[in-house]
Amino acid sequence: MNVLDIFSNTALISAIVAWALAQFLKIFTYWYKDKKFSFKKITAAGGMPSSHTALMAALALSVAERCGFGSVEFAIAACVMALTMYDAAGVRREAGRHASMLNTIADQMEEQTGELVSDDLKEVIGHTPFEVFGGLLVGILVALAI
Repeated sequence: MNVLDIFSNTALISAIVAWALAQFLKIFTYWYKDKKFSFKKITAAGGMPSSHTALMAALALSVAERCGFGSVEFAIAACVMALTMYDAAGVRREAGRHASMLNTIADQMEEQTGELVSDDLKEVIGHTPFEVFGGLLVGILVALAI
């Protein structure tokens, strides 16, 4: 077992590059959408494109290229990718909507009492289906390139 083999693992490299590229692209998609430039978006959850989806799409396609679409390895990667995409556009997006509502309630309570009720909850943690699709595209393109 050679630990340095990790540097020639194209599936892992594709996944990491796809994730990093998706995070980097968030700076520009935020600027395009909101007309504001922020390097903080490079570490943000949510937004366009979904970096989690990009990571898993690149991994699944790289596994398919190496092991074949009929392999158990691809089946595992594809199922985890599907769960990641569902979670990003479903559960995490809904959690962000709940956070938005709770922040509104907390703000109203603070106005009435004059006391800090709670710190703001993070509202943008999930993705729209379009943002998930964007991550899927980034992941596929990176895997094909690598």
